[in-house]
Amino acid sequence: MKFILVYILFLTACNNEILIGEKKVRSIYWTQVNASKPFKKHSFLGIVYPNKYSYLSFQISGKLQTLTAIEGQYVEKGDVIAILDNEHLQLKLLESNSNLDSVKAKYIQIKSEHNRLSNLYIQKLASQAEIDKMNLLFNIAKNDLETGQHKQKLSEKNLQNSIVLAPFSGVISKRYVQNNQVVHAGTKIVKIDGDNNLQVKFDLPEQLRLNIKIGDILSILSNSKNATQIPAKVVEISSPNINESTFNVTLALTEKPKTLLAGMTVQVKFKSPIITTTETVFKIPVTAIDSDMSGKHNIFVFNSDTSRVHKLPIVILGSSQNSVLVSGKLNDDSIIASAGVNLLQENQVVALYKNYNK
Repeated sequence: MKFILVYILFLTACNNEILIGEKKVRSIYWTQVNASKPFKKHSFLGIVYPNKYSYLSFQISGKLQTLTAIEGQYVEKGDVIAILDNEHLQLKLLESNSNLDSVKAKYIQIKSEHNRLSNLYIQKLASQAEIDKMNLLFNIAKNDLETGQHKQKLSEKNLQNSIVLAPFSGVISKRYVQNNQVVHAGTKIVKIDGDNNLQVKFDLPEQLRLNIKIGDILSILSNSKNATQIPAKVVEISSPNINESTFNVTLALTEKPKTLLAGMTVQVKFKSPIITTTETVFKIPVTAIDSDMSGKHNIFVFNSDTSRVHKLPIVILGSSQNSVLVSGKLNDDSIIASAGVNLLQENQVVALYKNYNK
């Protein structure tokens, strides 16, 4: 099809001549060129992960009495997630509080008596035997008070440990146990994912590794209805997965849509340059190139001041659809002949006939 198009343009260009004064001037198909940055679009499957998560568990063993959290439920920091059957722990705390009140009252009483007897001993109104006996009673009361305080704090802690609270706001992503189940200390109850700073991970083929670097901004698109692209920054690129010839790339989302949750799949989109060069690249029609026997390529650039065309060497860098990517001493908005170039000569007077792109 391309060769038919070239042939038609060639025949058309041969017959396009106009009369200027008494001279016939060849009219040419033309196009205006601009610097181009051709890119190839890429799309990969990514999975959303929480940047912060926690497996919640009890620090003591017992029978699970209440677990209201369900998968996908949003919870606030401090919300009750699960409660063990803790009636015996409540009774133990009441007993510890009562015992602490008793030993504290006894300690205060003996301490007061100890102070009174110590003053009498200084005044030599009490014997050594009396002060020794009082010191013994005071040390026992002090020890009983410390033991009572320790038991009371332990009872409080055990009761607190029978309740699991959300350590931060987030979503319950996994539930591992059911109500009335006996669970042991350290057994996973639920997994909670933080509601901020989501990450996306995807595998990048090794041939595209040089197209991505730390700090690049890619686009994330969820599969939800009316989803919009979300910017995400490249924060980590792992060592290559030798067996799969891929690199695992981690992206940090700079914002979090309400419809995006950990565990979801998304599309990771980015572009890579088709041509890697520091030179300015132009995209021109393939019919604009005049190649000589030595393999060198030229185009004809139109000078609007003199209405003449001049041959300009170019380097072919690649192709893009029906066009060719070239570099050379072209400028933006340069006008070039786009067909019939094999009939043109250096410094030839021409007239612009029709824009090839219109």
